[in-house]
Amino acid sequence: MRPVPEYPPYGDARPPGTARWLSASALLVLLSGGVSALLASSEGKSALAATGILLALVLAGTGWLIRLLYYRMSVHNARFYDQLVAYEQQQWWAEHRQPIGLQEGLLLGPMGKTTTDWLRVLSRHQRPPEEENEGGGRALRAPYLSVSEAIAREKRLAELLVMEWQRQRSERTLTPPLRCYWQGTELAWQAFRAQMTLTVAQMTLPSRPDAWRGEASLAEIAHALAEADPMTLCLSPDVRWLSPRRGRCNPPESLRYCGSPDGTVRCT
Repeated sequence: MRPVPEYPPYGDARPPGTARWLSASALLVLLSGGVSALLASSEGKSALAATGILLALVLAGTGWLIRLLYYRMSVHNARFYDQLVAYEQQQWWAEHRQPIGLQEGLLLGPMGKTTTDWLRVLSRHQRPPEEENEGGGRALRAPYLSVSEAIAREKRLAELLVMEWQRQRSERTLTPPLRCYWQGTELAWQAFRAQMTLTVAQMTLPSRPDAWRGEASLAEIAHALAEADPMTLCLSPDVRWLSPRRGRCNPPESLRYCGSPDGTVRCT
């Protein structure tokens, strides 16, 4: 999960030191009084000493008020900054905790095409498919895929994804997708898009979908659904072909699901 955004603390000013300001003010008064007294004795003006002391007091008081005002403004800005940070973090949590309804889901793989097929295997009512020995190692093969080439297999899997979705879907009314995500090759997406056009004429898909980037894409989906009307969000994030790795191959799987702000299943 993406962490809550953190912001650096606000560098507020230190409070003015009363003892230091009093010492500096007293020193300024003494210096100005001494200088004014010397000038007054030399020029014969007795009021000059009092004027110098008064100016020193006014100058020290003005400096103190300016320093205190600067400190108060810094404290106010720091509190306002903390409020903004708290608001941004609350908005982040509100956006990432909002419910997202899972409208439809379809998973194709070696275990089957329907939810019933997968539940039979998971509940051990049916034996799971076994790996087959091939030139690149051992691999799981979907029995309904007859092609052996990796690229052709992926394209065929994308086409089957559309046909199975059309066959299994319960609703007949279609809502244009707000956004489409895809994890796979460009050729597989074009095959998926062409098959969707043939199967469902009123469904229009973009020529280039958004790349599926895991948690970052989920954050985009939550943000898009929070600001959009209740439009179905079409996701096709996983279409993979066999690729040998450490003597084994990934099973061919295809996943399609649609989400919207309203739905029976809540994913938070």
